[in-house]
Amino acid sequence: IDLAVLLATKFGVQLVYATETIGVNPSYKASPYYARDLGRDQERVAKLFKDAQGEHRIELRHGGLPLSDVLGALPTISQPTTGRRDLVILLVDKRKLRCEWCGRPSTIIESMSSTLNSIMGFLGHYILLYAYDPEQDQVYYKDPAVNSARCTVSSEVLEAARTAFGTDQDAIFLRSGGSDS
Repeated sequence: IDLAVLLATKFGVQLVYATETIGVNPSYKASPYYARDLGRDQERVAKLFKDAQGEHRIELRHGGLPLSDVLGALPTISQPTTGRRDLVILLVDKRKLRCEWCGRPSTIIESMSSTLNSIMGFLGHYILLYAYDPEQDQVYYKDPAVNSARCTVSSEVLEAARTAFGTDQDAIFLRSGGSDS
């Protein structure tokens, strides 16, 4: 919600914020990734959600987010400018995501994946989805931690990374112009 509020209030971006959990998910107390800050973040996060639709004019979508909704929002490679399409920022578990375009570990984080699995259990990371190729089942995305102009991943791998414990299936749909298709 922090990123959604920043984009809406400081940059005037029209967006939809989708999440499984409005507020802080209490089951994260046991997660080493969240445990340290979870208690003090609860009030702050609750206020952000409370103000999201009113003061911040963010459209909230609560509940599970089907992968088809994510892929359907993206322009396709064969028809990149037909109808209204969105960019989508996804929270993923970085340990489960690997660029299929280059096929090599992109960061030291990925190289240390097995060690991180046992220590952290979750490694939250945002990526920007910008296109989908349904014929090849490849999602095109930009990863700020990767020094590559293009990253791709299959929908199956993306689904595992975006639905992993800790993500709440958080997604920010950045609205573009044009008509709905």
